[in-house]
Amino acid sequence: MPIRKTRFERGTRSSMKVMLVNECPIRLSGSGGTEKHVQQLLEALSQQGHEIVLLTSQLNGQPEVQTPGVYAIPHLNAPPLRKKIFHHLREQSNALRKTAEIVRRESPDVIHIHNLMNPKALKLFRSLRPTVKSIHDCRPFCTKPYPVVASRLVGNSEVLCNRRFDLGCWSRCYLHAGEKLIDRLEAWSYFPSNLRALREILACDRLVVYSRYTQQLAIRQGVNESRIDLLYLFTETGDLDLKTPIQREYPPLIVFAGRLSPEKGVRHLLEAVESLPCDLPFRLVIAGDGPMKKDIEQRAGALRSRIRIELPGFLHHETLLDLYRRAAFVVVPSIGSEGFSLVGIEAMNCSTPAVGFNVGGVGEWLVDRQTGLSVPRGDIQGLKDALEFMLRHPTERELMGCKAQAFVQAKFRRDTHIDGLIESYRQATKARTTAASQHIHENERTNPV
Repeated sequence: MPIRKTRFERGTRSSMKVMLVNECPIRLSGSGGTEKHVQQLLEALSQQGHEIVLLTSQLNGQPEVQTPGVYAIPHLNAPPLRKKIFHHLREQSNALRKTAEIVRRESPDVIHIHNLMNPKALKLFRSLRPTVKSIHDCRPFCTKPYPVVASRLVGNSEVLCNRRFDLGCWSRCYLHAGEKLIDRLEAWSYFPSNLRALREILACDRLVVYSRYTQQLAIRQGVNESRIDLLYLFTETGDLDLKTPIQREYPPLIVFAGRLSPEKGVRHLLEAVESLPCDLPFRLVIAGDGPMKKDIEQRAGALRSRIRIELPGFLHHETLLDLYRRAAFVVVPSIGSEGFSLVGIEAMNCSTPAVGFNVGGVGEWLVDRQTGLSVPRGDIQGLKDALEFMLRHPTERELMGCKAQAFVQAKFRRDTHIDGLIESYRQATKARTTAASQHIHENERTNPV
């Protein structure tokens, strides 16, 4: 049996053919930081001469897309159980069949998987090509039922969990999930599926992590450190000219951008804002969408009599960057597990400092009194004090903004990330080729002709 070598190994060219896989399409309303990063990777790798194929799941109700180099397949990452179970199983089977046909037809050198928790799809990708799996958040190592899928919070509480994802998580987070029986059954069906997904993820040829925090989660789950590549995320400003003098808004603008879900800490932000002195003028923009949208709108409505609060919903990347440039500072009040938080370095690259809770990978870019103000997790009084300090000390926050931009441009570079990623791809293909060669030699030794 011949061993398939990559284009790089064959010496025909230094470029590779890479398939990028993600659960959500990119360039759509509601796309998050992962989709933004996948889009940036697609552009950066293409600019270096690599051939890129994009394969995603498709949003519910949207038509299938199969065009050269871009595929969106319905039901590729659908939940394990739906109300119409037999129809659902049939659709998932069709999605896997179509996916296998696409992979065989495109024949990529390596498959780079981002957010995807369908164990059957993960197993399929691993069986067909060398695989690199990116760990964007804690999800593979602590996966909870909808709506709080990646938080490391115990059940519906605000207690941060420090255990490995295993059978014990059933009673802590899954048993009482959902209010209606059908919702509870669907949540329960996630548990064995997520355990199988974790097993498939741990078996990928390489793991790419974006913070020391997620690196430690992977090691604690049993991954050998030699198979993990730590590559800090990078940020791009598009057409935004960072050399143009900044026109900060007055009253000062505070920005939150993210998913409106419990672990993102928007409730903590509103409580802190509510306790600020009345003599402090400011405007708060909460940009995002999610399961807590109605609750956040109600809470914000109750405060609008004395605080200017706006909820514009999901904003596209270019609009957010412009908002960061005009903001006094951004707030990252997450109380759950943050793998990294791209919002922070995007704002800092615009010379805008941050205020946030010190959770997960946030502390790897939020350096207290240097790039912003860091607050102990869940400390609402501490968050209020940090917000007040920033509002009352414009000179200090501008100085922190300058340091923040220099910090980002020195540490979170695109060229460094892409070079490391290409090496990860090559290590993945090398590991697969070596394993195949050893398997063939073992067969020849045990079954001589």
